Amino acid sequence: MTRRGARWVNGVFEEFSTPQMIIREAVNVTPDGSTIVGAGAGNNFHAWRWTSETGVQLLGRFGTFGTPSAIAVSDNGKIVGGFGGNTAQFPGDMSGNKAFLWTAELGFVDFEQFLRAQGTYFEGWILSHVVSMSSDGTTLLGTGFGPRGTANWIIKLDKLNICHASPGKPEKAHTVNVS
Repeated sequence: MTRRGARWVNGVFEEFSTPQMIIREAVNVTPDGSTIVGAGAGNNFHAWRWTSETGVQLLGRFGTFGTPSAIAVSDNGKIVGGFGGNTAQFPGDMSGNKAFLWTAELGFVDFEQFLRAQGTYFEGWILSHVVSMSSDGTTLLGTGFGPRGTANWIIKLDKLNICHASPGKPEKAHTVNVS
């Protein structure tokens, strides 16, 4: 038996799967129920996000192995975090997973690489899971592997560095620091 992503609306069970695509396990939901996230959508088992406006969106995956899972979601549903991968792809990580972050603007990104691009330095760490986040999505919590073994981490993103270039003018690219 396969778990299926679904929601209850006024006592009615609404499954997300269609004849074209199976949507597996729903994992988390925003407080108002407007966004639901989960794991195992489609033939390639993508992490997924559902809203009534977009329906099910396939968020992405790392490579072709493992089942990524969207676990954490901001209250407005615009920031999603989770994990994906396997030990063949990420051999230094005993769980085989890498933490991911998703927004409509960024897409599905390796959270560790995203943090490095922001200037965050954490030598010897492998961030394997984003498991929770604050209501506004600026504080993220997770697990990983550090110099002393498996441990939890917390990261607060007060400001972000964004590369900005006007359309058609890549030579004018510059970094903007935004809250």
